[in-house]
Amino acid sequence: MEDTLVDDYDEMAAEQLQVTYLLSQEVPDICATAESSTPQLAIEKFKNQLRAEYEKALASIAS
Repeated sequence: MEDTLVDDYDEMAAEQLQVTYLLSQEVPDICATAESSTPQLAIEKFKNQLRAEYEKALASIAS
């Protein structure tokens, strides 16, 4: 996810600047907390944090 934000930022921003900006603020830090050896409980926390950021981004374009 964080690689997509870096690699495709300009294209994403051209389509939806506000969402791209919002996602780029927290998602890289959230992704940095998860590794392949991360315990399942931490993975669930990671997924919840990622979902929250995604939902905030969606809400920003719905309003």
